[in-house]
Amino acid sequence: SYPVFRIGDRWVTVGTDARWASSCFIPPDLRGQPVLMLSNLENDRETPLFQRIPDEACQPDRTVAEIEYQLSTEGNATATVRETLHGGNAIQWRRLLEETPPEERVGRIEEDYIADVFPGAEIVDYSVEGQDDVDRPLVMIYELRGLRLGEPVNGGSLRVSRPFLSELT
Repeated sequence: SYPVFRIGDRWVTVGTDARWASSCFIPPDLRGQPVLMLSNLENDRETPLFQRIPDEACQPDRTVAEIEYQLSTEGNATATVRETLHGGNAIQWRRLLEETPPEERVGRIEEDYIADVFPGAEIVDYSVEGQDDVDRPLVMIYELRGLRLGEPVNGGSLRVSRPFLSELT
C-alpha cells in the first residue's frame, strides 16, 4: 500500500520503490481508486471525506519514438532513434540504468531490448538525457547499424519489410 497525498492540485505518492518516480507519479493500480481524505484544518467541512484519484492527475505511461532511417538500395539501413519516456516507462528505464554499470549498459540494452525490436542491429552511439531529473521525461538517443529493412526487387525497386512505427507497440 502507498500513502497518497494531495498538495494543492497535485497528487503525490510515497513508497519505498518510488526512487525514480516523479513527484506527481501515481502507480497505475492506484489510479481511479477511492481515497479517504484527511485534512489538517480543524474546521474543514468543504473537503469530501472520500474522493477518487483522477486519471488526469497522473503522468501517462507512454513512450514516443522518433526514428530516422537511412536506407540503402540493397535494403540495409542505419537508424537514429530518439525515445522519450514518461511515467512508469521512464521509472523502469531509470531503474535499469541505475542497476547496470555504465560500461555494460549498451550491451544490456542491445540484448534485452534492441534485439526484440530491431533484430540484428547493434548500437553504435548512445546517450541519455534526464536520467537523474525525475520530473522530466527520460530521453534515450541511440544510433543503430546492421538493420535489414527490405529486399531489392526487379527494376531497381526495394520491397520494405521490417519495422516502421506502425509495427512497434
